Parts: sequence; structure tokens; C-alpha cells
Amino acid sequence: MESQKYSLVLRVRDMQKCRAFYRDTLALGTPVLDSSFWVEFQMCDGGKLCLEAIEPKTVLARQESSPVWMMEAEEELIEQLTAYRLPQQKTPSILGYNVTAFRDPEGNVFYLTVSNKDD
Repeated sequence: MESQKYSLVLRVRDMQKCRAFYRDTLALGTPVLDSSFWVEFQMCDGGKLCLEAIEPKTVLARQESSPVWMMEAEEELIEQLTAYRLPQQKTPSILGYNVTAFRDPEGNVFYLTVSNKDD
């Protein structure tokens, strides 16, 4: 069975700041498509993380059903993001993974998982 590809689109006001955050801080690398209004990052599992520029005054509804995404990470990345003082919330270990929720510079939630070698 062929795996399904996906794209996650995050609407952002400050494209430069968010592009740099995902490219450099989360180490997603050089975007596969890069413009002033749309940026795509290729994820390791074949999906794409897309940033769509919106006007600074645009009001976005933040609901509990807002998109969130999860990726595997090394403990060093968790420590680096913690040092940057990004808002975070640790959750209980889930199925052998330690999960930490963070928010990007625009307030979008993402989860980083680290394999719990103790489980």
C-alpha cells in the first residue's frame, strides 16, 4: 500500500521570521519552494510543511481544532528550543516517547517527540 502524502499549511504574518525559524531553528533545511508569499519545506516522511503569508492585520481564529503537527527530534533540539525560551509544555510519556509541545513565533503549536530509551 502506498503511503499518503500530506501538506500542512500554516498562515503566518512574518514570513521572514517564520522561514528562518523552520529552516534554521528546527533544521528543516532549505525550502523546496521559496517566495515572499509561500514557502514549502520537505519533511523527512514525504509530507510538506507550507507557510502562507497573510496581511499583518488579519485576525485568525485560534481554536482547539487548529492544526498541530508532530516530528521526531533529538534531545539536543528540545534543549535548544528551551534555551530560546519558546513557550512549551511537557506531556506524560506516550507509547515510549517523551512529547513536548512548543509554539512557533506566530503561536502555531507543534510537538517534538524523543524516544524514551528507559521504556
